[in-house]
Amino acid sequence: LFRRVVDIPGFPAGSYITFLMPGIVLMSALYGAGWTGMGVIDELDRGVIDRLLVTPTSRASIIGGRLLSGAITNVIGSLLLVVLGMLMSAHYPGGVLGMLVLLASAVMLATPIGALSIALALTLRRRESVIGASNFVLLPMTFLSPVFMASNVMPAWIQSAARFSPLTWGVEAARLALGQADPDWRRVTRLGVVLVLPYRVISGSAIAARAVGARRPMAASAVGGLKDAIEPGVTGELFEPADADGLARAVERILARGSGFYAPGLERAARETSWPRYAKRILEFVSSL
Repeated sequence: LFRRVVDIPGFPAGSYITFLMPGIVLMSALYGAGWTGMGVIDELDRGVIDRLLVTPTSRASIIGGRLLSGAITNVIGSLLLVVLGMLMSAHYPGGVLGMLVLLASAVMLATPIGALSIALALTLRRRESVIGASNFVLLPMTFLSPVFMASNVMPAWIQSAARFSPLTWGVEAARLALGQADPDWRRVTRLGVVLVLPYRVISGSAIAARAVGARRPMAASAVGGLKDAIEPGVTGELFEPADADGLARAVERILARGSGFYAPGLERAARETSWPRYAKRILEFVSSL
């Protein structure tokens, strides 16, 4: 029906199926996650949650298990949609690595939406209320995003609104990663707002260096080399390992301050951790021997 959309001047793809598929995968994950709370309401009505609460089962695992199950379902469903798209002549030079970015985007988008749906279910405890609240969030998020239409041919006000949609970030990152055999990974990572590294134990993280290179602030556990790699209030925020509330506060501080607040510190860190600077330090060390 919409194959001729690619004839619009300035449209960035030659095949609408190729353009559309990443958006459909992300949209499917989004709406599947939005209905996660319905299963919780069924379990509340049948008394399953009450029985679980009197067992030694961790309350976090009750919610986390459902989110993990949803993530696995999203991955399987996304792969099926990818295969269907390829059968319909979609072509993706990004290959396996691009597909991994697509799957990661789907999971990272769906997990917080699923958690929100569960929170609404536990609070409202009515199917009609959860459905209404979910649609109130998901429908505008879908139509104010580049799922069906390229951002550059949208009206200006929709482009402005789409910039703040998590669905937009995921769709654009997936299209960039899938659309080229050698994509600009810095551009892909720049579509993120904040990098979260909730490690319990780690010696160091190459991902942190990539985040600095992409000028993105980090919220990370204060463990191992991350304590030295991240300067609180300058290149990101730290929290204690296994402290979910601390993680939430760290992310909230970064979002409240905005990426511009951390830009000078990240720029300085990028200069200090560049390969030329490392090479210079090694040469200085060797010369001092």
